[in-house]
Amino acid sequence: MEDKDRTLLEKFNQSVEKLASQFEKSNIQEYVKFMGSPWKLLLTNLLAGIMRGFGLAIGMTVILAVIMIVITKILSHLITLPFVGQQIAVLV
Repeated sequence: MEDKDRTLLEKFNQSVEKLASQFEKSNIQEYVKFMGSPWKLLLTNLLAGIMRGFGLAIGMTVILAVIMIVITKILSHLITLPFVGQQIAVLV
């Protein structure tokens, strides 16, 4: 019975040591320090929000430009059709 207890205790100690080394590798200490500083957290989130908005604006500009180019190409082919071209010319 004592050998089983000792083996079980050794396995438990190995598991705890492995878990402790994983915590050290994950820099949980720096994360807790970061979460404890409200100004640093606020500044980081503010900058992240600004960058997301900037990325969204740039991305939407590119997508809308591509859509406009495609629509322009399609309409340029439609203008060459006699009846449709006349109707578009009247609208313009």
